[in-house]
Amino acid sequence: RQEDVDAFIQVVVDHIGGLIYEDRTTGKYVLRLLRSDYDPATIPLFTPDTGLLAIEEDDSASAEAVNEIVATGFSPVTRGDIQVRANNIGGWHSQGGPISRPMEWKGIPTRSLLLRRAQQELRTLSGGLKRFRLRLDRRAWQLAPGAVIRISSRRHNIENMVVRLGEIGAQPLV
Repeated sequence: RQEDVDAFIQVVVDHIGGLIYEDRTTGKYVLRLLRSDYDPATIPLFTPDTGLLAIEEDDSASAEAVNEIVATGFSPVTRGDIQVRANNIGGWHSQGGPISRPMEWKGIPTRSLLLRRAQQELRTLSGGLKRFRLRLDRRAWQLAPGAVIRISSRRHNIENMVVRLGEIGAQPLV
């Protein structure tokens, strides 16, 4: 009740693991859940012959993977905070100990739901993710933030990589 609507919407989106964007064709807002419920064989493939113009590795990706999430929620029954830990033990061994990140989801009321959300976040943060900047031609006009595509480029030694799109922007024609 103390924050503006945009901040509240972002809290909800963070709780459910999704994103909101404005559809470029309809102008309506779209809520997309970020899940791994796709079949890699059915998603579009972009190659230098089919619309992939450039690939740049983005150095802003995190250098160190997280191997533990300490999640805090709020129980309306006890009217107090609840806390769970999600661990990647293999990450602990490979990195020499815990690399922990605190997360707060005050809208999650039970330990079991909080643990599921923490494990989902841990899979994302401990996966050794890389960030790329892709430039695609107009054949990618229908893609939206959060969409999943495959890329392939012999020049970059990428045979068949699944990527999830983040920000989408247009570059001015020169």
